[in-house]
Amino acid sequence: MDFFSKKKLSIINWEKDLSSFSKSTDINLQNCNIHISSIRTFFTNDMPVPAGYFDSEYENSDKEIYQKYDVEITPKEYDFNALDVRIDRNNLVATLTLKEGLFIDNTEVYKMQFIDCVLAKLVEQNVILHNSKILKAVLVHILNDFSENIVLTKALSVEILKSKASYKTRGLINLLEEAWVKKNHTEIIENALYAANEGEEIAIFLKDDEIINGRNLTGEYINMQSIYERESKDKDISSISPPNIDENIDKEENDKKIIYKAKTKGIVDYQDNLKIISIATFDTVSNKTGSILGGLEKGIEVDVECSDNSKDALQTNAIIEADVVNITGNVGENTIIKANNLNIKGQTHQSSIIYANEAFINIHKGTLYAKNEANVEYLELGRIYAQDANILQLNGGKVVAKRVVVSRLRNNCNIYFSEDVHLKLIDGVENKLEFNIMANIELKPHFLGILAKDTLLKEHIKSRVAYCKSLILKARKLKPVIETLKPLIAKSKAEATPLDSEVKKMLQYYAALLKQVHLQRDTAIKLQNDRIENATLATGLEGELLQAKITTESSWRDNNEIILHRFFPVEEKSSILLEDSDMLDIELDKDYKLQKISPE
Repeated sequence: MDFFSKKKLSIINWEKDLSSFSKSTDINLQNCNIHISSIRTFFTNDMPVPAGYFDSEYENSDKEIYQKYDVEITPKEYDFNALDVRIDRNNLVATLTLKEGLFIDNTEVYKMQFIDCVLAKLVEQNVILHNSKILKAVLVHILNDFSENIVLTKALSVEILKSKASYKTRGLINLLEEAWVKKNHTEIIENALYAANEGEEIAIFLKDDEIINGRNLTGEYINMQSIYERESKDKDISSISPPNIDENIDKEENDKKIIYKAKTKGIVDYQDNLKIISIATFDTVSNKTGSILGGLEKGIEVDVECSDNSKDALQTNAIIEADVVNITGNVGENTIIKANNLNIKGQTHQSSIIYANEAFINIHKGTLYAKNEANVEYLELGRIYAQDANILQLNGGKVVAKRVVVSRLRNNCNIYFSEDVHLKLIDGVENKLEFNIMANIELKPHFLGILAKDTLLKEHIKSRVAYCKSLILKARKLKPVIETLKPLIAKSKAEATPLDSEVKKMLQYYAALLKQVHLQRDTAIKLQNDRIENATLATGLEGELLQAKITTESSWRDNNEIILHRFFPVEEKSSILLEDSDMLDIELDKDYKLQKISPE
C-alpha cells in the first residue's frame, strides 16, 4: 500500500485521462481507489441534459450523450483482483462475478471501495451511470449477505444492471428455463426437464413478437427489431401454435399471451407439448431423455432404476437437481448431481461431481461435496469433502472432513481432518493423515478471512509506519527553518501585523506535517490493536486442533505418515512416520507437538 494525499480530477475520457494522471504523478493506478464523487451528463453539443431527463426522455430518445466525472483518487486498501464485471455482447446486461479467493471484509471502508471498484469497471466499459443510488444499494445488499470476514471458496455471479431494451419472439417461453439459466449464469441445457411447484408459472405463449426499443447500457439507442431479425433469421416461426397441455396444467389467456401454471408439484416436460410428470421414476437419465433441473429447493424426488448393466443410470453429461435422488445403477462421465438427500446403489465415474447434504454411495470414484454427512462403502481414488465422512473401505482416495471413520484403511490415501479420525483396521501403507483446521469445510471461509485480514493489517501497518517516518524526516529538515522564523512570529504578534504570505505557507505546511505524523501514528496503533484482536481469533480457531485426535482399533503398519499443518502465526508443517507397531493413538500436546498415546 503506497500512501499519497487525496487527488481530485475531472475526467471525460476515463482511460486516457487516468493514464495521463498516472504518468504525470508517477502513481500506479493499480494501487489506487477511484471514487466517483459526481457525474454530469451532456449532449454531444456540450449542453447539459435537462433535469429529469433520465426519467422522462432518455429511453425514447436517440440523442447521443456523454458523461464527465469528478473523481477522488486515494490509496487502495483492498485487493479486488478477484472481482470482475462483464457486459454481454449487445451491451444489455452487466454481471458481477466474485471469484474464488476474494477477501470480503465487513467494514464500511471495504464496502465503499468495493462499490468504487465496480463503478469504475462499469465506466471503463463505457456504461452510462444514471441510477447509481439503486446500483449502490444492490451492491451493499450483496455484501450484507456475508455476515463476517471471509474468503470465497467458490465463485458467485450476480446480474447488477439490465437495459430496458429487449425482445421476445412469438411462441412458447420456458419460464423455468429462463430462471435456471439466470440463477446459474450458464448456457441453456437442451431438452432439459424442470421442476415446478404447485401454482408456479411454467411457460408463456406470446401471440406476437414483443419488441421494446431503448438504450443499452452504454447509452446507445437500440432498434431491437434489427437484433431480433439477426438472431432469429434461421428460425421458422410461421407455423408456431400454442402447445397441448395435460390435466395437471392450467392456462390463462388474453389477447396478447397465454400463461401456463402447474396445478401440482412435479417435473415439467416441454418436448412437443406441455406435461407434468408427477411420479419421477426413470430407467435412465441422459441428454436425450433430458436432464432434470431446478428441483433442489422444490421438494422433488427423482428415482432412476437402471436394470441394464451395460448402461449407466445417469449417462454422459447429464444433470439431476432434486431434493431427494435415488439411483440404482452407475453414474457416468461428466455428470452432475445436486441433492439434499442422495442414495446411489452403484458406482460413480471419476469425472462425476456430486453435491448433497447427506449422501450414501456404494462405490465412489468421483468428487463428492457433502454439506453434512457422507457415507461411502468403497472409496476408490475418489474425493470426499464433508463434515462427517464414514467409509467402509478407503483405497487411494482423498477425504477432507471434520470427523472421519474408516473401517478398513488400504494404501495411498490422504485424510485431512480437524477433530477426529477413527480407524478400525489399518491394512495398508503410504497413507497420510493430516491435522488441518481447514478440513472443517464450514469454518474454512471464515478462517481464510482471518488470515487474509492479518496479512492486510500487517501490510497497512508497515506502510503507515514507513509513511510516518518519511513525514518525520521532512519535519526534522524543516524544523531549523521554523526556529529561525520564531522572532518574526513573535514580532507579528506583538505588533499585530500580518505575517508574510510565504512565511505563513511554510508554517501551515509544517503544522500539516506534524498533524499527519500524529494521525498516521495513531492509525498505526489502532491497526496494531486490530491485528492483535484478529490474531486472538485465529489462535482460538486453530487452537481447536489441540482437541483433535486419531484413534485406532488396530496396529499400525510401516510408512504411514502423520502430519500437522498449521497456518498461524506462520504456515508450517511437522510430521512423524509410523512403523509397524502396536495400537497407537495420535494427539497434540499444548505446544502443538505430535505425540503417540498408547490406549489404555
